[in-house]
Amino acid sequence: MSRNLIKATIIGLIFVVFLLILSIPTSFSQSSQTIGNIVLAPTGTFVIPTTSSSATFTAYVINNNPTTETVTVYLNGNAYSTLSIPPYSYTPVSLSLQLGKNIIIVDGQTLTVIVNKVNSSVSGKILLNGSIGSIYIKGAPGKSYTVNLSVININNWNASAESYISSSIFYTNMYRIYNFPVNLQTPIQNSTFLLFQVPLYIPQGLYYFFNYLLFYNTSNYQQVLGYIPYFVFINVSYGLNGSLVTSNTYTLNNITVSFATVGNYTYILSKYPFNLNDKVIVEVLPQSPSLKPFTTILKNYSITISAFSQTFNETYYGSNNASFAYGNSWIEVKIPVQYTGTQYQLNITYVTPTGIISTGLTPTVTSTTTTSTTSSTTTSSSTTSTTTSTTSSTTSTSTTTTTTSTTTTSTTTSTTTSTTSSTTTSSSTTSTTTSTTSSTTSTSTTTTTTPSISTPLIIGIVIIILVIVIVAVVLLRRR
Repeated sequence: MSRNLIKATIIGLIFVVFLLILSIPTSFSQSSQTIGNIVLAPTGTFVIPTTSSSATFTAYVINNNPTTETVTVYLNGNAYSTLSIPPYSYTPVSLSLQLGKNIIIVDGQTLTVIVNKVNSSVSGKILLNGSIGSIYIKGAPGKSYTVNLSVININNWNASAESYISSSIFYTNMYRIYNFPVNLQTPIQNSTFLLFQVPLYIPQGLYYFFNYLLFYNTSNYQQVLGYIPYFVFINVSYGLNGSLVTSNTYTLNNITVSFATVGNYTYILSKYPFNLNDKVIVEVLPQSPSLKPFTTILKNYSITISAFSQTFNETYYGSNNASFAYGNSWIEVKIPVQYTGTQYQLNITYVTPTGIISTGLTPTVTSTTTTSTTSSTTTSSSTTSTTTSTTSSTTSTSTTTTTTSTTTTSTTTSTTTSTTSSTTTSSSTTSTTTSTTSSTTSTSTTTTTTPSISTPLIIGIVIIILVIVIVAVVLLRRR
């Protein structure tokens, strides 16, 4: 081998090594951080038909935070739209999809929509209490809501060759799973009712129930010919916003606890990483001999729902006796003052998948009740600003640490405090989309950033670099 050829080969290998080294930080820079308490509705995999070369699918993004959040929607690895969503509100996203598999990612949650071309598709509309496609309900804990469902304007349906499915399983973020029979009978242009029961002590938030009517070819059950979706949104608000204006704040075992008595309620705010896999125990020890200790436990509970002579036991995350709200790094509990009194101590314990941590007893606090009240109003609306870019999305995870509890007791006196919460407004939007198949939904509450490059890929790049270096050394020795 000539010296010029060896020289050119070595230069080329060095250039390849340089490019590989550059690719590692580039891949890491494409990582994204999740906000938490952002809900993509629905999630899972759906198959929708189209008679053209593309299709439109409408998803919703819910912000279950007490602050306005900016969220990016990724479609097939590229930034599709940027949304600014008010507190406890939702925004519809109209997605223009190509034939084949389309992957939508929002805040680490994935929706897959497969678009198949057909010669003729079935279309129609679903009315919910007279509203097309979706309905918004201002809910109250412990209440049940009946929604009248009817199907109208069905087009291109050949009843002899095409059948339909009305699923009894709803996609939802209120329960782990929600079963309720959808009794639509042939020719399905009739009415039925849906029942949605809000648990008594469910967290503050905006909840959705999603379902669809699916048409398919009776001679080929895998060929979807029509899909009519519908959404029910239920907002539950306790006037909590994750912040207290108070001088009563203590940090024990890395848990920061604030408390205030306002009007007829005691508000307790605990700041520590939180997600729905955690069990949280809030113990209030009143100093008045006439009051008993009050314990609130946040964990998974079940509720029995009855309809059409059937009963369904559904699981949800909630409390045993108090209203509350949560975020990635906080929980706020609202307890009637009759259970706490004006002098009390607190002990807050987090039972997480990785261990247990507790504040131990806080110092005794003397609170003076004020006449202020906390309030918040939430409805839903949509504001979408579209952007284009080539950034790809990634997922993220969160971890919690373990430690032991400590106990401290002393006496302090505090001044009167009051709290306020934000008010947000929005309005319901109707949409019609296309889709099918199964899967359950969940709420993302992670805050950790995860690089989009995988460990095996890094190892592969390192091995390639080492091989190139060895080859270069061998060639240099031959000179």
